Amino acid sequence: MSQPKTTLWELEPHTEAKHIILRNYLRAWFPIMGQYNSRILFLDGYAGPGQYDNGEDGSPIIAIKEAIQYLETSEKRTSNKPAIQEIVMIFIEEDTDRAIHLEEKIDSMEIHKKIKPQVINLNFEDTATDILKELEKSKAQLAPAFLFVDPFGYNLSFELIQKLMDNPKCEVFINFMYEFINRFIKRNGQEAVMTKLFGNEDWKELDLDCEPEQRRERIHGLYQEQLVNNAAQYVRSFEMKGKRKSTKYFLFYGTNHKTGLSKMKDAMWSVDAGGRYTFSDSTNPKQGVLFNVEPDYAYLKVLICEKFSGMTVSVDEIEDFVLCSTPFKTTHYKKPILIPMEKNAEIRIVSSSRKKKNSYPSGTIIQFP
Repeated sequence: MSQPKTTLWELEPHTEAKHIILRNYLRAWFPIMGQYNSRILFLDGYAGPGQYDNGEDGSPIIAIKEAIQYLETSEKRTSNKPAIQEIVMIFIEEDTDRAIHLEEKIDSMEIHKKIKPQVINLNFEDTATDILKELEKSKAQLAPAFLFVDPFGYNLSFELIQKLMDNPKCEVFINFMYEFINRFIKRNGQEAVMTKLFGNEDWKELDLDCEPEQRRERIHGLYQEQLVNNAAQYVRSFEMKGKRKSTKYFLFYGTNHKTGLSKMKDAMWSVDAGGRYTFSDSTNPKQGVLFNVEPDYAYLKVLICEKFSGMTVSVDEIEDFVLCSTPFKTTHYKKPILIPMEKNAEIRIVSSSRKKKNSYPSGTIIQFP
């Protein structure tokens, strides 16, 4: 969508789907990071007013509510108490009226004493750069952080994302505004901003005189390649489409930790149960699971067989492949794939510590023909 001119605006279906992913991921992220870290950070780089026209929560309020729920739940535990003492929440919003509205919205909430929210009425790039400079000056690292970078446009610095991700426990969730990028990538006068966005001039070498699907794959692929090579070990994206089924934007998630990747996959699958990692405005996010279809297990089987053809491998290697190199979850490959393959003698169990049939505990060795 284009930049709204009003303080509040209507919540679009694709934005609601994006918020489902954000909420479900934070529901896992807060307990994981809070268990062993005394201080964690949630940063929303383009926070907005915290509310939509009909009263729906914006991303800052969603994050605060998830943090409150986590802290209240953890305090009821009688053992294995988490280490968390402070959840710092920085909400950056350049528009003054929206920043004021967000502050008022936060002030009206009963917020847990361990949550430290701060609204900053500046732009994301300047604020994040200042944070990094302060960290460098004090020779410190960023606290374990989840960075939600959701701009309306595409004037976003890849170099800044890279510097933020140099902090080992940092994760990023970026809105890559494909609709606008696709429209302007070859237009005169856009050279500097495109180089800034992609982090180099490789975008100039893209052959975009092709079909729309190939064009989308090439632009998306270059940005993903940049993230993998320069910012995050594990990257996953989710495509958001408009009412005409054309791509509006991609959500890119980057992390250096497999647990984070696994939890983000869970969050993305909560919006698209078919594993296509796609949401269209023609569907309704209030239905819960938006695409009420089974995962394409036949496709996953093809991926696994192609990868491990003629090899003898551990089940742990298969699980790692499914997690890191496919769109599927690690719950998808044993019962739907390995069990039928073993029954049909398509694989052979070389060794296993299993105590019951049709189980594949860690260390199980499997031979593929």
